[in-house]
Amino acid sequence: MGNRRNRSSGLAIRLLTDQIRTAWAYNAIPSLLQLDIKGVFDRVCYLRLLDTLRKKGFPPWLVRWVQSYLTNRTATLSFDGEESTPHPIDAGVPQGSPHSPILFILYIASLYEPLEEVAKISVIGADDTNIIAFGQTAQENCRTLERAWLCEKWSESRGMEFEPGKSELIHFSRTRNPLAGRVQLRNTTKEPTTSTRFLGVWLDRKLTWKAHLKEVQQKLETQRLALTRLAAASWVSPFPEPEKCTRK
Repeated sequence: MGNRRNRSSGLAIRLLTDQIRTAWAYNAIPSLLQLDIKGVFDRVCYLRLLDTLRKKGFPPWLVRWVQSYLTNRTATLSFDGEESTPHPIDAGVPQGSPHSPILFILYIASLYEPLEEVAKISVIGADDTNIIAFGQTAQENCRTLERAWLCEKWSESRGMEFEPGKSELIHFSRTRNPLAGRVQLRNTTKEPTTSTRFLGVWLDRKLTWKAHLKEVQQKLETQRLALTRLAAASWVSPFPEPEKCTRK
């Protein structure tokens, strides 16, 4: 999804919600596991990236251009008018460049194929991976998502690192009580939540959008209070005035 033409966050959200409602129509339970990659752009190994480009059939001149673009780079620290000596940068893609998100997507392209064999669907953005599993029970989905944790083996071979502690698990259901079922990611056990943030939008397990509405209302209240303070005609000290002493 990320940084591709005609692939917006709105489309990704609609894709996810349509998949959830389709699963409900067939009396299935959809579960979403959100994975977080540590470092993202700073951990790209350009040797692995060049190898991926060659295997994908990119022309040699483009591979050489990417190699020239990513190698022989340096960084200089500047503080209070003082600059350090240049330090060589051996990994990563330049921050702020329009090429960096595209190169990163190509870099993690080798993760898609094994994921498709395990999970039913995955919504992958520029720097996040969301795996969706469908089954008759939440426990069945958890076993599927645990098998999808092959991401860790892939990340080790690519110099990347997933952070299990920042992962989120949610079972979408219209039942009265939330569904149980947890996943084991390395040494981290993830319990399901009743709402989660997906590409800037808060989704609750019933897709009622109440969680998102609550977040919007809280932000509006914070902004209202800030505007009220800016528009105040006068400021009053919160401390009481000291009593006047008279001499007798």
